[in-house]
Amino acid sequence: MPRKRNGRIEESLRTLAALERQYTGQQQQTNRLKMLRILKEAPSLPLSEVSAMIGCSERSVHRWLKEYTQHGLDALIHDENADPGRMRINRSELEELRCKLKSEHVGTLNEIQRWLRDRFGVEYSLKAISNLLQHRLKARRVWMIP
Repeated sequence: MPRKRNGRIEESLRTLAALERQYTGQQQQTNRLKMLRILKEAPSLPLSEVSAMIGCSERSVHRWLKEYTQHGLDALIHDENADPGRMRINRSELEELRCKLKSEHVGTLNEIQRWLRDRFGVEYSLKAISNLLQHRLKARRVWMIP
């Protein structure tokens, strides 16, 4: 028998839906908000089903719910160090970056860094962008780090 959760989702469904729309394109925040919305709609739903519905691990859903109950919505959405060692953009976003590099003339790492921040809401250091280009995208062009 699943145990009962003590925490309640304080925000309304309308607020959570509006926040989901606001964070469209930012996968991490969208998944967290989707989790809250699902738990608000069906509070008795097991976390294993919630994790399957949003396509994340059950462990992540447990961690996010704990973060929400302890620190609130702002801490959940703006968690800077959610998975520090993990790649922060997914394959489709990586392909979008590859297409941008092929189609447009992006000259510097700073321009790529700014584009990634504006487009996907992720922060990469210049060295991390250089590694991303060289190792993940197998870029032949050499970008200079200023």
